[in-house]
Amino acid sequence: MADPTLLPILKDIAAHLTALQETLQAEYQALSDNDRPGIEQAARDKSRLTASLDDLEQERVTLLREAGLDLDRSGVMAYLSRQQNSTTDPIARIWQDIEQLSRDCEQQNRINGIIIEHNRKRTETALNILQGQTGNTELYSASGSTVSASNRQSIATKA
Repeated sequence: MADPTLLPILKDIAAHLTALQETLQAEYQALSDNDRPGIEQAARDKSRLTASLDDLEQERVTLLREAGLDLDRSGVMAYLSRQQNSTTDPIARIWQDIEQLSRDCEQQNRINGIIIEHNRKRTETALNILQGQTGNTELYSASGSTVSASNRQSIATKA
């Protein structure tokens, strides 16, 4: 029979993912409101939560490895099939919650990233205007990334 410590690890992962989801929602609100202190707090909270999630994930991986199981969903399900006690149903429910929370966090993080990119572009445009750049053509570099090729017209000239 596999080690029965998977249930508390999964409970901790679910709790941290719930907190991360709330943090991502707070970050979204702070980004929408252009609330710099809120954005900074969300960044600190995300960093702390993701570090804790990494530690918990390592515990889960170690437990499944020691049981000789795959590290993905199939490994958790194999773990469940080895269980012959009342923890099987709670583990299955918590695992489903973890999968859903992970998808929700990924989606919210993607949305927040779009907002951050939009704000970055808006800031870049404002800086270009202040620096006297008139045309801003994006070209592709040898590596395939975009680079800016612009015509600069200085607002002030040196005497």
